Amino acid sequence: IQRGLFSQGCLATSLYSPNVLGTVNSQGTLGGLFGALGGFQTGDAYAGKMQTQDVRDIESTFDPIYRSKTDIYQFNVDWDLTENLRLNWLVAYTDFDLFTRQDYNRYVPSNAFNSSPNPVNAFAAVPGYGALYASLFPGGVINDPQNSPYNRFTTSDISSAETTQWNHELRLQSAYDGPFNFNLGANMLRYQATGDYYVMFNTGTGYYQINNLLATGNPNCVGAAPCITVDPNSDPDRSGRNYYDSYGPYDLASHAFFGELYWQMNDTFKWTLGLRYTDDKKEVENHQVALGVPGIGPGGPLPGTPDILKVQFKETTGRFGFDWKPDLGFTDDTLLYAFYSRGYKAGGLNSPCSGGGGVICGPATFDPEFVNAIEIGAKNTILNGTMTLNATAFHYDYKGYQVSKIINRASTNENIDAKIKGVELESVWQPLQGLRLNAAIGWLDTEISSGQSIDTFNRTQSNPNLVVIKSSAASNCVIDMVAAQTALSISNAIGNPFALLSACTPASTAGAGTNIGGGALAVGTNAFGGLVSDGVPVSLDGRELPNAPHWTISLGAQYTIEFGNNWSATLRGDYYKQTDTYARIYNAETDKIDGWQNVNLTLTIANPDSGWEIGAFVKNATDEEAITDFYLTDDSSGLFRNAFYTEPRTYGVSLQKRF
Repeated sequence: IQRGLFSQGCLATSLYSPNVLGTVNSQGTLGGLFGALGGFQTGDAYAGKMQTQDVRDIESTFDPIYRSKTDIYQFNVDWDLTENLRLNWLVAYTDFDLFTRQDYNRYVPSNAFNSSPNPVNAFAAVPGYGALYASLFPGGVINDPQNSPYNRFTTSDISSAETTQWNHELRLQSAYDGPFNFNLGANMLRYQATGDYYVMFNTGTGYYQINNLLATGNPNCVGAAPCITVDPNSDPDRSGRNYYDSYGPYDLASHAFFGELYWQMNDTFKWTLGLRYTDDKKEVENHQVALGVPGIGPGGPLPGTPDILKVQFKETTGRFGFDWKPDLGFTDDTLLYAFYSRGYKAGGLNSPCSGGGGVICGPATFDPEFVNAIEIGAKNTILNGTMTLNATAFHYDYKGYQVSKIINRASTNENIDAKIKGVELESVWQPLQGLRLNAAIGWLDTEISSGQSIDTFNRTQSNPNLVVIKSSAASNCVIDMVAAQTALSISNAIGNPFALLSACTPASTAGAGTNIGGGALAVGTNAFGGLVSDGVPVSLDGRELPNAPHWTISLGAQYTIEFGNNWSATLRGDYYKQTDTYARIYNAETDKIDGWQNVNLTLTIANPDSGWEIGAFVKNATDEEAITDFYLTDDSSGLFRNAFYTEPRTYGVSLQKRF
């Protein structure tokens, strides 16, 4: 148990290491902690287990569910007020519902629960606990309403959402013969969302059933304290406190006024000046996660905080630039352009931090994001109209660039500064009748110019004098080696491994701000006299932004053969390749994603006159199995990575008739 409390669940290794398909150490998870507290599990539930090498083959304790429905209603008015003025009004209403349910870890434990409790448990001092355990969990089976009766560690999650959205946009455009024209408008957005993100683990339910039995005589009580309500429904209804439920209805009201003025200086040169004023208001109902808190239903706000959390942002942005159509002689047609733009993305409210002993919460809000963008380019038609050749160069200077990570069971956005520059070239060429070739090449360079962040996958930054240890909420903190040895010695002396859980809980603010090693700053002192820190902050200066390959290339070719009676056949091939990227801002070896490529082929036989079309396709023809991205889970989930792969080779045929 003590070793488990010093485990973060998964090792920070390369995505391409031989053991990357290992399994999380369940002792480094919140569900595993409950398994140890109740005596359900001895050791790691997944000990010795590996995932299959076929990444498209997963284990699951039940069939996953995905249900989604979207209804969109649109209304558009296009009205010529005069010969030179046009008014456009667009209204859209969207209603969206989502429900997904899946096995959280997607592999089944190798070890069953204990038929009789592990003698080292949190209830060992309760008289007759062995008999109580046997009566509640016969054969080690926990009767969890959400995960069904089972004698192995089971965790599942549900994402549900119900959203509505109203959009209005009004535009007035001019088309005068003179040098000046304009485009004025306003838009309004109202977006409202409610829903839940549930994580349900049977060890937690079992642990609360024991507590309920001792406190109320009913293991599955429903009601006020001291009862920790166990939701009796298979599909949770938000009443239970035996599962994690992130619930916070959200309301966004945004409106903007915008306009552009166009000056056609002469027949070939046009200036554009645009301005936009935006007002964004965001509100979230303030519900703290109430996992294990006596009572029923969603948690309320923390003491001293409002029922509704609100932020508002007001910004003026715009752009300025020109379009020029010179007569160059060596091209059929050319457009040169250059623009400076200032953009804005609203800040917002981070997910409420899930409290608990030793949980160090992040900021409640995050700042807006701004970009100063310069773009220059040329669009050309050459070779007697058979080729288009376009080039674009750009430079983006970001202030407050928003990046997200999951920490302490909350989705937390942080702000950094970054610069991006790049060049894009694209061309389409038709050298022969029926033959069409296309190519696009992109070069990108990104650099984070300022910012720092704690990497939850490597909180110590490999400093040998620092140690990661679990809190009572299964979050991670950092203490120095001496403090860890002291805590372990006291735990051994009193014969209680769970005493280690207080190592992350500051008992006082003494020593706050002290560097315990590598730049890890203490937030206070724990009950063992050791300093507690959230980890070593990583300086991000000079690192690359995520998902920003230095090179991308896209090539395509198609050939069309005409038959009689207006039938034609088109054979097409597409090739895409990108170089290495990083999935996270830390640019560690654990974040590196190898470059990958993709080939698609299609054959289409069509007759537009009759409306018939026959198609055949092969996607990912070379059957590449490449990782394109990943995200890192929370430390209380064991810090495993969810990786996204290219789709497998897929082929099919289609038959279409238009009437």
